[in-house]
Amino acid sequence: MATLRERKGVYFADYRMNGRRFRKKLSRSKRIAELALKDIEVKIAKGKLGFESKDSDLEKLFEEYLTYSRTNHSPASQKRYKAILDNFKGFQKRAKRYIGDYRTRS
Repeated sequence: MATLRERKGVYFADYRMNGRRFRKKLSRSKRIAELALKDIEVKIAKGKLGFESKDSDLEKLFEEYLTYSRTNHSPASQKRYKAILDNFKGFQKRAKRYIGDYRTRS
């Protein structure tokens, strides 16, 4: 459920999604803000609000990072980062393959 809040003549939507609170500036017009709020509520109900998660392969991410590293880090740093990634790849073979399989601490 989203709520409409007004502060200094500007209307904001205040809503929660996936346990996180979001506030979004909508409009100075109350009518337009109410319509935008209804749109947000519909998108929340359909699960179409926010970023779509693209579960990328870790191997692809590692290759992209090594390419970035070649152009932005010294040779010693490149060697160190490659060793770290190789070590993690050994761990990864026994564990998880996709980025989405790993979770941050909450």
